[in-house]
Amino acid sequence: MNNAKSNAVPASSTREALMDAAESLIQQKGYNGFSYGDLSQLVGLRKPSIHHHFPKKELLGTSVIERYTDRFRAQLNDIDTTSGGLTTSLRKYVQLFTTTYGKTRKLCPCGMLGAESAGLPLIVCEAVEAFFVLNLTWLTALLERGRNERQFSFDADASSQALVILSALEGAMVVGRGIDGDDTVSNVG
Repeated sequence: MNNAKSNAVPASSTREALMDAAESLIQQKGYNGFSYGDLSQLVGLRKPSIHHHFPKKELLGTSVIERYTDRFRAQLNDIDTTSGGLTTSLRKYVQLFTTTYGKTRKLCPCGMLGAESAGLPLIVCEAVEAFFVLNLTWLTALLERGRNERQFSFDADASSQALVILSALEGAMVVGRGIDGDDTVSNVG
């Protein structure tokens, strides 16, 4: 029996490291702006090892977006259970985007992929759509509740207003990068 400790990285850690690197590349360059060669350099694995975990790039892209959506959903649930009112909930929601953009000017990966959707595999587009549906559903419910409780006032229906808010936040990231601005997301929010 061999009692020597293995220096091998667990497969789950390798998979997470690959998704972390891919998420960062998507946020900076988009889906079509990186290759497994880029991942290989970032993570220190040979391309065949990457293909072992993600045989196709579309599987990697989908896994990254599903994980991002799950994490975002958890943050929305946290806002729902810990916020100090509807206005505070909306501010915390905006802060999620401000934090993503931050000083590194990384875009929301779903916003980046939404812009590329015409050139993406269907399975990746479906994962991106699920992220946006989650956000629009959550925002619509918050806005409807706010209007019913007379905390929010707006002319449009709640779903249209939710689309305006989400579009403004996602768009502020893109414009901010284009004008070399650090505060565009917080200024919109």
